[in-house]
Amino acid sequence: MNRLAAALAAALSFSVHADNTAVDYSDLWWNPAHGGWGLGLDRQADVMFATLFIYADDGSATWLSASAVQATNAGQTSWSGKLYRSTGPGFASAFDPSSVGVAEVGTLRVDFSATQKGTLTYSVDGKSVAEPIERITLRAPSAAGAYHGGISATASGCDDDSFKGGFDVLGPFTASQSGSHVAIAFATAPGDVPSSCSFTGDYSQSGRLGRIQGNWLCSFYFALDPRVGTFTLDDVVVTANGFAGRLSAKDQDCNYDGRVGAVRDP
Repeated sequence: MNRLAAALAAALSFSVHADNTAVDYSDLWWNPAHGGWGLGLDRQADVMFATLFIYADDGSATWLSASAVQATNAGQTSWSGKLYRSTGPGFASAFDPSSVGVAEVGTLRVDFSATQKGTLTYSVDGKSVAEPIERITLRAPSAAGAYHGGISATASGCDDDSFKGGFDVLGPFTASQSGSHVAIAFATAPGDVPSSCSFTGDYSQSGRLGRIQGNWLCSFYFALDPRVGTFTLDDVVVTANGFAGRLSAKDQDCNYDGRVGAVRDP
């Protein structure tokens, strides 16, 4: 790990719009107590597009949108934007662009208290609503597969100061899954300084993001004895291209924060 590059990157991340390491809140959200309505969020760079599907006073389905929802704080946990109502030709009619209308009807704000939940506050035609929201979970993907990747993390709070700092363990990476139980193993590529890790834990899903919590065992090139402890892998995303998550762990000497990621083998 290049410490100078990391320091420069941190120094240059002065804008709330420049941080791509913040949580991605793109997902479908709802209040489970109020079925039939919801919020869709899709983030691209420093903006999110929001779609709000609710009911009007007469009970008819209503669709509103906000096309420029932006972060309002450095931690990117609060986002807000103007809310619009769109009208146009019927879905079964010939499309006439000149009949499309967009009118500003209020504002939309989302304050996230955690990766998986938050509060949606919006106003429409002078009426304000506040709703607790959480990610909608439809299915949990399987993490099983063969990959190439590993861990990039920083050790801190160590009893032995020589352990502190950044390190990488990169090479072949495999994951197996049975029900909610997941086992991950990876090691350095042949020819590199030998290191290996295994993680075993339970997988849970919240919307498009997963979480794995359990125990880990690692043999690092910088330590004489194996590292044994507990871990949480948050914001896990499994796709056709690979596997990624945010690591928080501890062992008998240190705390670790970093990333786990891998490209799926063809």
